[in-house]
Amino acid sequence: MHEHMHKGRAYKEALERRGYVFTGRSTSCDMMFVDHDINSLGSGRRNQVYTSYERNIPLFLYPHSARPNIMYDIWRPWPFTKANFVIAEGHAEVMRRIGYPCPLEITGWTYTDILPFRESKPHEKIKVLFAPIHPIKSGYLIEIDRELNFQVFKTLLAMQDIDLTVRYIGRLEENKLFRSPRVNYIEGQPDGTTAEIEQADIVISAYTHAYMTVALGKPLIMMGERTRPHAGNQLWTGWGEQWEKYKDYMTYPFNVCDVVGEPKKALEMMMQAMKPSKDVEKWKKLFIGKPFDGNYFVDRVEAYL
Repeated sequence: MHEHMHKGRAYKEALERRGYVFTGRSTSCDMMFVDHDINSLGSGRRNQVYTSYERNIPLFLYPHSARPNIMYDIWRPWPFTKANFVIAEGHAEVMRRIGYPCPLEITGWTYTDILPFRESKPHEKIKVLFAPIHPIKSGYLIEIDRELNFQVFKTLLAMQDIDLTVRYIGRLEENKLFRSPRVNYIEGQPDGTTAEIEQADIVISAYTHAYMTVALGKPLIMMGERTRPHAGNQLWTGWGEQWEKYKDYMTYPFNVCDVVGEPKKALEMMMQAMKPSKDVEKWKKLFIGKPFDGNYFVDRVEAYL
């Protein structure tokens, strides 16, 4: 297994409970798990993907992110993957809409507990956690995301009714943010930590961090969903080609892009997002779904062997 951060842990533990043993050598395994099979990205994964094909070793995918795997709208899928394990029905539907060719198996949410919505009723200032879109390991972040971080941050600084915490990854300037005496800063790591989410009245974030917030029942305003999907580094960037087919389907009900630059409207959206919402519950059912079922996962793996 190529372990991407903490994201393969639940799948690995489920297999170990059934007696499977993990090897560090791809040439001596009977099956292989990676978080993506885009063979143009990352030499470690590319070598594993090619090895699986050359040696006829079954290759399986576990989720690279808590977000639907729309990288396959940017790069051509590897057609020899045995099965792609996804979190919930919404993830599978997005993949179908972009024409993903390999079998899809829904096995549940692995990142956190799944809790009912917890309505926030702040007594004084609203405790806002802002987790900007973070750069890749090299420190690069495409300018469209840097600018969104910057504009959201400026909007939040203009709001007097909030107590603002910024949890950032990488260097602050790589996120296009800056120091302010009004802000509590936390230098985070991509390790699945949820402590800051629990302490907030409302969270503004994107991608995996945002999805974990919804799973934990905390109020969220999503960011980054009004931008065409993209991935890459400073030398190249790939863009989603079929965004129109799924963008409305997977967009979260509350989006910060609708209120950027308008502090009064941003406060109104926060107050609305801190209350129960049928639209949020519908989205949560589609994209968070049910808890991970380890036994079912292993059963489905064995069905392909």
